[in-house]
Amino acid sequence: VQQGTTYSKHFCSIALCCPSRANLWTGRMPHNTNVTDVGLPYGGYPKVVSAGWNDNYLPLWMQEAGYNTYYVGKMWNAHTEDNYNDPYVRGFNGSDFLLDPYTYRYWYARMTRNGAAPVKYDGQYSTDVIAEKAEGFIDEAVKHEQPWMLTVAPNAPHSNGSHDSTRDANWFGEPEFAPRHADLFKDVRAPRDESFNTLIENAVSWVQNVPELNQTHIDYIDEFQRCRLRALQAVDEMIGKLVEKLEKVGELDNTYIFYSTDNGYHLGQHRMQPGKNCGYGELVFIVCVVYG
Repeated sequence: VQQGTTYSKHFCSIALCCPSRANLWTGRMPHNTNVTDVGLPYGGYPKVVSAGWNDNYLPLWMQEAGYNTYYVGKMWNAHTEDNYNDPYVRGFNGSDFLLDPYTYRYWYARMTRNGAAPVKYDGQYSTDVIAEKAEGFIDEAVKHEQPWMLTVAPNAPHSNGSHDSTRDANWFGEPEFAPRHADLFKDVRAPRDESFNTLIENAVSWVQNVPELNQTHIDYIDEFQRCRLRALQAVDEMIGKLVEKLEKVGELDNTYIFYSTDNGYHLGQHRMQPGKNCGYGELVFIVCVVYG
């Protein structure tokens, strides 16, 4: 890092996206937000609204401080085609939100711009769509005298997946990447630390009986990691474009760029398949937050 600060350790309040996002946006721990899951009755966008956080969180505070605010990408879990306007997400001068159940469908995004009816982006790679929209919001922001905050939240490298309401079922698979990155990372393996494919010492409950991973499992985990890294390449390209855009409009030296994530991820650690529903893990996806 030539400029800025790198933190070598990351501590997550809860390894689950919606309650962790509520923590990030409000500064309060999950037991104080009462948002403790990704869907009703304990979490998701409807719970965020009923708990009052749509009226009391960082974007509104930034606006009260004189900032224009913009957002593109994933906002809340269970923020859907059916409830995106019930009510609208508050706190943004401009927004383009990914909507469930298409948030993690890399080639089938649905997005609502400034509260308008959802638009389909079938056949377009969602990270590239988000990158283009983010550049557009920078163009919009610099037209005004007010300082501004832009949040860019791609879904990569989250698992590809969706929710089937007809069966009340969720399904997830490997992250999908742009074809231009298909040949990268062919020899990469998932990290092999002391926890890989080993039980937790003195574990309790189901964690003490997780079956040992066989070679088929390990091969899949390695390929899953390759897909994650490939999916992140479009995110890296997006960040490069945003930095170039800031330089082009003369705002780079006047802008703070923050990288964050909303939970951890495990890939074979303690014999666990790719996932995030426990307290052990690493980075799951990047949220790029640009302040100007």
